[in-house]
Amino acid sequence: MTKEKLIILGSGPAGLTAAIYAARSGLGPLVIEGSIPGGQLMGTSFVENWPGETRIPGPDLMQQIRLHAEARGARIISGTVATIKPLENAFQLTLTSRKEFISQSVIIATGAIPRRLNCPGEDIYWGKGVSTCSTCDGTFFTNKKVYVVGGGDSALENALFLTQFTPQVSIIHARDTLSATDENLLKKVLGHPQIVVHYKTAVSAIKGDGERVTSVILTNLKDQSTSTHQLDGLFLAIGHVPNTDFLQGIVTLSDSKHIVVSQGTNTSIPGIFAAGDVVDFRYRQAITAAAEGCKAALDSYNYLKNSTLPLN
Repeated sequence: MTKEKLIILGSGPAGLTAAIYAARSGLGPLVIEGSIPGGQLMGTSFVENWPGETRIPGPDLMQQIRLHAEARGARIISGTVATIKPLENAFQLTLTSRKEFISQSVIIATGAIPRRLNCPGEDIYWGKGVSTCSTCDGTFFTNKKVYVVGGGDSALENALFLTQFTPQVSIIHARDTLSATDENLLKKVLGHPQIVVHYKTAVSAIKGDGERVTSVILTNLKDQSTSTHQLDGLFLAIGHVPNTDFLQGIVTLSDSKHIVVSQGTNTSIPGIFAAGDVVDFRYRQAITAAAEGCKAALDSYNYLKNSTLPLN
């Protein structure tokens, strides 16, 4: 069983920034990538608010940060943690592959996962026309009919990205106004000739031929009437939920399943720290996640420095 000083769970901005700071502090961190290597920015077409980068593709930015972490000595492996078991002086981590590690400290930066519609047909056609990543799957829908569900910044960004592949993109939004906060993005979408917005509308079911999505049933939230719309692709952008299910009963979670922290990035268990979207339910920005990753690495370093207990 491998023994480590610090294991970082997650490889998004929070996890990899923590790796950079921890490596520079001499902790020799091991990063376990998680279910989405690189985090949510891997599905972002362009990032325009990262200091020093006017406009950069999300995957390119994450590759830069990853190379930076590796150059400082961080080790990065693929895998997803299934369980964490507190020991007397350390923690036992078991991956879904059943590989096991022992670590004196842990930084949880597992991010958030896309929220699902939980409607009939969603599970059947997940990956068969239902997607949460236009950057990943957009090219598969060239000259096809696509819909985007959501009204926030992510939904609008998805819709804009898809216009380069298809002549019309429809946005389905439950409210009577879009909820995006980026004014420039709003102007682009509302003035775009290829984008149509359906307000006060929700997806009530997803239909298909057994192999691919063929249509959706939409509900008009004003009068509860329903209608069937033919389509080839449905992209969901309705928010995210923190990836903390594996922490139930280990650290204190809020009602929204975010990790509760105090005095920086300390969780309810000494030696376990948290950063990024598993904690942040308000700002949810790459730069704030990176900042929290920095703090978590410093908190972990101070915890280990002040610990006189040997690694069992």
